[in-house]
Amino acid sequence: MMKKTFIILLTWISCAVWPTVTQGQLLKGSVSGNIDGVTIAISLDGTMLSTEYRPIAISGDGTFVFDVDLETPFNDVILEFGSKGQLAGTCGAHLAAGETLSLTVAETEAGGLSVQFSGKYKDISEFYTHFLRACDVMQYLNDQPYETKRAELTAGVERVKQQLPLIGDAGLREYYTRSLEAAEKQVMYMLLQNKARAENKQPREYPEYNELMRNTDIDDEIGLKYGLHANLVSAYIAPELFSPLQNMTPYALRFMEVADSLGVTSHIVRKALCKHCAFSYFTYGKGGDYEQFWRRFTVFARDYPEIVAEYAPRIEALERTRKGKEAYDAVMTDPEGKTMRLSEFFGTLLYIDVWATWCGPCCAEIPELEKVVEHYQGNDNIRFVSISLDSDPKAWKAKLEQDKPSWPQFILDRKTAKQFQADWGINGIPRFILIDKNGRIYNGDAMRPSNSGIIPFLDKAMNE
Repeated sequence: MMKKTFIILLTWISCAVWPTVTQGQLLKGSVSGNIDGVTIAISLDGTMLSTEYRPIAISGDGTFVFDVDLETPFNDVILEFGSKGQLAGTCGAHLAAGETLSLTVAETEAGGLSVQFSGKYKDISEFYTHFLRACDVMQYLNDQPYETKRAELTAGVERVKQQLPLIGDAGLREYYTRSLEAAEKQVMYMLLQNKARAENKQPREYPEYNELMRNTDIDDEIGLKYGLHANLVSAYIAPELFSPLQNMTPYALRFMEVADSLGVTSHIVRKALCKHCAFSYFTYGKGGDYEQFWRRFTVFARDYPEIVAEYAPRIEALERTRKGKEAYDAVMTDPEGKTMRLSEFFGTLLYIDVWATWCGPCCAEIPELEKVVEHYQGNDNIRFVSISLDSDPKAWKAKLEQDKPSWPQFILDRKTAKQFQADWGINGIPRFILIDKNGRIYNGDAMRPSNSGIIPFLDKAMNE
């Protein structure tokens, strides 16, 4: 099922299927026509980073139900409807504890969606749907000029503002007024950052960006849902320090320095900043002085031991796969069913590709890896191996039959795969591992084949 991404580079992150906890029917609905999938995007604690995408099962009669224990009196969610593997449309929904929201979804003749709500919060859900359509970050990721997108955003926000008086509850009206301001700022941060990149400038060279920073309250907890806390901190950091798939230690250290300097007083915002810092470091970072990061982070997040405990295993994994340590072994199975140990490939430089057929980024690396393998054809000083974490050997074999890779291919059984991932600290794929000719770890999280520096990287390792 498709997943709407609100944070750049989340394509590197794996999505899990989460069970629901019953408290009553928060949401029930029905779909018709070619609609064959429903996914709900929900953040139980209200922060962007905690957003989960949960598939909702559709019964044979087209009905579906979603229940969960809310951590707050209400929760605004996004519903995505799929048709034949494509996104057919979205809508918002206002879920409240103790209330059931119903909706009926059908395809229109024009190819769009018709969504009809019923229940106590019918009007709020309709309002929130308009809200989302005006402030959806994804619709502004196009090639139109900045001025055009800025005008579209302003017009959309103004249309939503005109609907605010229709919200009868004064408390909810105030909440959505502030939420709309936060959502508009979120889009503006993105638009101005993209404009700066396109014009080869720094965002803070634009007066509008500096004004945006001045008007962002770091302690505004409503802004957490729109990532404003992280946007503001990042605005004080040189853009070049954010280096995905490279050394993120300088970025993380600067992030903590800026966050401390801003004098955050909200316990909730401070906690969210700690989570964002660790998430960014471990999700996007590769290499660098992780010990320096961890020493600083444990002080930065000292009031949140649960966050330190959550990421401590990642540091332990980095320590276990430190350069020079003996490489972990595993029993693998080839497409013909023959087993052999990974250690049988030791003796030359060994580049290992850990992947799965269901992983889009993994499959995108295959043609790039093929080019690298071809570059070293006939070189006895380096070998390549792909290890699949697929649980379905048939899917794996079908992919191999389609691609016909020229280098050795193996798969791990479930038990071995679990141990292999634990040994190497694998929390997401694709993952590339480089082992030296002595069977020791050269790089436990090596450069991807698609990286322009892959050949010099491997040549250097081969000559050490």
